[in-house]
Amino acid sequence: MSIKSEQESTRLSDTKHKILPAIRPDEHKKLQLLALACSIHKTQLSAEIIEMAVNNPEIIKWFQDKYKVSPNDRVIPIRSSDGNIQYKRGI
Repeated sequence: MSIKSEQESTRLSDTKHKILPAIRPDEHKKLQLLALACSIHKTQLSAEIIEMAVNNPEIIKWFQDKYKVSPNDRVIPIRSSDGNIQYKRGI
């Protein structure tokens, strides 16, 4: 078994994961128009929207409220000293 250096571990954690959400035609058109207005590809814009959502405490709370997540199952967003959002599970 080999031990990975800190640099190798960091590179692995920076690996991007492909997801392919299915969106309705109306949202697709809006995404295309916004991406065009911003001069970026809609895939990049989608990734930025997801990144913004999962790192925004208000959006995280909104989704958990919408899906009636019990207090024990909720994720609690905590801003670390470097400004990144970390998740803590439950109470």
